[in-house]
Amino acid sequence: MRKRTPVHLIVCPPATDQERRDLARSVAAAHADFVLASIDALDCPIAQKRELLRAVIDTIKGESSQSDETTKDQTASDFPLF
Repeated sequence: MRKRTPVHLIVCPPATDQERRDLARSVAAAHADFVLASIDALDCPIAQKRELLRAVIDTIKGESSQSDETTKDQTASDFPLF
């Protein structure tokens, strides 16, 4: 078996509150894109995809007990994919 070479990374965390908010927005956008693409790729009717998206949104809202100025209420109709 071949020995793997370690990968060394230099991580620079966000230094300011604005940078942390920007990073949070970027991560949330990437996560939302992944979820939408995954749901879109399913082999099922659009109505079922909408139900699944609604369930995902409701689950996330239930897990998020705090909101700040970066959080926006979204509904399944806010996503043009379906």
